[in-house]
Amino acid sequence: MRLAVFFVLVSNAAELPRVGRSGLALTAHDGSLVVAQVAADSNATRAGIASGDAIVSVDGQPATVTLEFAQTLIRQPAGSEKSLDILRAGKTIPIRLRFAAPPPEHHPGIAIEYGAVNAGGHLRRTLLTRPANGKYDRLIVWIAGSGCSSQESPDGNNPEAQLLYALTKLGFATLRVEKTGAGDSQGPPCYSEAGGIEQEVDGYRAAVEASGAKDVFLFGHSAGASLAPLVARGLPVRAIALTGAMSGGFFDYVVAMRRREAALAGTPSEAAIHERCLRRLLLDGVPAGQIEREDPECRRRVRFDSPPSYVAGWLKLDLAHAWRQAPPAPVLVLYGAGDFVTSKELSQGLVSLINAAHSRRAALRILPMDHGLRANATPREAFAAERTPGGGAGLYRSLAAIVAKFFNRAVS
Repeated sequence: MRLAVFFVLVSNAAELPRVGRSGLALTAHDGSLVVAQVAADSNATRAGIASGDAIVSVDGQPATVTLEFAQTLIRQPAGSEKSLDILRAGKTIPIRLRFAAPPPEHHPGIAIEYGAVNAGGHLRRTLLTRPANGKYDRLIVWIAGSGCSSQESPDGNNPEAQLLYALTKLGFATLRVEKTGAGDSQGPPCYSEAGGIEQEVDGYRAAVEASGAKDVFLFGHSAGASLAPLVARGLPVRAIALTGAMSGGFFDYVVAMRRREAALAGTPSEAAIHERCLRRLLLDGVPAGQIEREDPECRRRVRFDSPPSYVAGWLKLDLAHAWRQAPPAPVLVLYGAGDFVTSKELSQGLVSLINAAHSRRAALRILPMDHGLRANATPREAFAAERTPGGGAGLYRSLAAIVAKFFNRAVS
């Protein structure tokens, strides 16, 4: 039994307070800060804030259309409050927004520990799942995809959390690391110029080094699959699993994804518009706002859920070089037959790229799941499920056993 494996992570937990999130998505409109969306069952919903409300002032100070100001309405220390004046249908309404923290994540039969690790001078939240009896000697580090959402799952209903719970029940500990400024993590906002893939990689590497774990495995999902070789560099990684990965340049990856989405939506002609707009953004370096002003067809086509600093990192990333610098651990590349975000060809290309780096052993396996790890076996099923609230299949249940078998074989 490894009692002290996560001493450093857990000991930092008391120094990192919980953070409450409002559930607001904000945008700029006619020079005002406007509520674009309100998450269901959120602090903002309970406060009475609605989509379309314009923020007039916060704590008596006029609202400004800046990322820094918007952040004060998105996350605050748990238990704090903000006094807002909002404009709705021509009337100014006072609102009291309380930032209550979500309930701690829990799941029957396993323990979930909230810890912290210092990365780049800032504490990052870590979430460790382990068998309830404390017995484990193998650690899986989950490398999440793009976007700035918290990896915490209070209700435990998202497929990623369910996968990690299933792996824990198979005898592994699993570790998630929040991005800078996401969830409870300190540091610059994830969606800022100070963010980026370097910050994210630093967090994962610091957590692995602090863990002291003997047998470490990496599981990279989506954009996280491209970070796996960067995280693994110089660390005692025994094996790596990847799913939803790309294998070439970021521009080609995104354009091909948009082409597949347009075909599934029955609007194949839109693919050419996407390519034109993305070419100006990603290859010519024209700012998104300028592109949208000059070409109205490009509106919303040049925006990503990832921050611009992350996108810039993907554009510069040399995957072949990254894999040459990674340790020669066995790699399992998983492709979901229902995954329209990536493709079988890209997954096969990644296997070839990895095997070309120091004769590394990589293999491809195709599974009946989609990009989100759900049991949607075809792109059309997955595409329809994305557009049906609460619809579609749940986690592809055999995934945990397949990954566990691969990792166990790597150390047997």
